[in-house]
Amino acid sequence: MSEGQSGSDEAILQQVPSMCDLLGLKRFTPKKLIWEDSIYLGRGGRISVPVDYVFLGGRRMILARRMQGSWLQRNGSP
Repeated sequence: MSEGQSGSDEAILQQVPSMCDLLGLKRFTPKKLIWEDSIYLGRGGRISVPVDYVFLGGRRMILARRMQGSWLQRNGSP
């Protein structure tokens, strides 16, 4: 398990490559899952993270904090 990641976070991260394959997207393998309700854009700008969006960048995946704990219940375990 990665430092600072819960078991459920790791389970979500493990599902990402197969989801990319199912959606026909370039395979993405994030190393860290971050739960945030907004993302800082620089110069004081922030955008909200909708519950039905995922933001990917670098080796990170960002999901809405208010979805934490319910994502696996909705999507099942790996």
